[in-house]
Amino acid sequence: SPLYRPPEVATGPTEDWAWEGKPWSYDIYSLGVVYVELLCPAVTERHWLKLKGDVPVPKKWSPRDAISDKCPQLARLGLEPDFELMEKMTSFQPAKRPRAVDCVKEMIKMDDA
Repeated sequence: SPLYRPPEVATGPTEDWAWEGKPWSYDIYSLGVVYVELLCPAVTERHWLKLKGDVPVPKKWSPRDAISDKCPQLARLGLEPDFELMEKMTSFQPAKRPRAVDCVKEMIKMDDA
């Protein structure tokens, strides 16, 4: 779905960083968006998409800011590790997105804390 396409797919190779990521980084971006939606369903595609003509393309956004805006009660629950992981997963630079195994390790650490 276009709603979950990472920036490098939606914008094409016009940016220096566009093709520096591994193929799995596409899925990590999409999963990061789903993570945000599951935590705060009030966050919608308007937070991470803009229209370029008639085509929705990702824009730079902060999951932390979107959740704090739409679900302020969550911002007070000590979810800093979640916010940090979501920020990494939805990074505009694909090479900065974590591997799936690293996401799982982070979530296990959160669960143990």
